[in-house]
Amino acid sequence: MTTPNPCPFCGYSNIKTSSKHKWDWDINQRVEKYTHYCLCNKCHAKGPVTTITIPYPSSSKIKQVEENKEKAIDLWNQAK
Repeated sequence: MTTPNPCPFCGYSNIKTSSKHKWDWDINQRVEKYTHYCLCNKCHAKGPVTTITIPYPSSSKIKQVEENKEKAIDLWNQAK
């Protein structure tokens, strides 16, 4: 798993990867929506948000959620 780089604004190295989970309906099918982003614990800078919608039930949910989290970290690490 990739670790987030220090904050590009204040240089603080304690970066939190946050996530939100929500149940929803999409065209008569129950889905789960996962949102991930990185957040600086010092200056509260927030990185780009990545969202994934997964049909319920799904056998590959864990893998898809981890890939979405990695994508959020990669986007944070691209900030200069």
